[in-house]
Amino acid sequence: MDAMQTTEVTLERAVKILVSWSWRMMVLMIPVMVITGVLMFFIMPTPEPGTTPEEIQRNMPLGPLFIMWFLMMFGGILAHAVSIQWLMKTRWSDFHLVAVSIEKDSK
Repeated sequence: MDAMQTTEVTLERAVKILVSWSWRMMVLMIPVMVITGVLMFFIMPTPEPGTTPEEIQRNMPLGPLFIMWFLMMFGGILAHAVSIQWLMKTRWSDFHLVAVSIEKDSK
């Protein structure tokens, strides 16, 4: 096992981290969007034929909107947490990320 040492996050390493995190987020957001899309189909009321967009907005109940907002926020937060967890397990050729706990002095 190699000795661990701290190192600077150079621009190249920062780009590697950003790209790695970004594609993981895109992959994880696909199921979140599919699930919320299906749930939206069942939760949101269907407008009557011939209803104008203004009438749809004016008559939209807040309950289903709140439920969908909550589910989308929860799914997005969960996807972020999982993508960061996934990212922390990644090993690049010259570095990897670690979480370091800070011990508080008891004086």
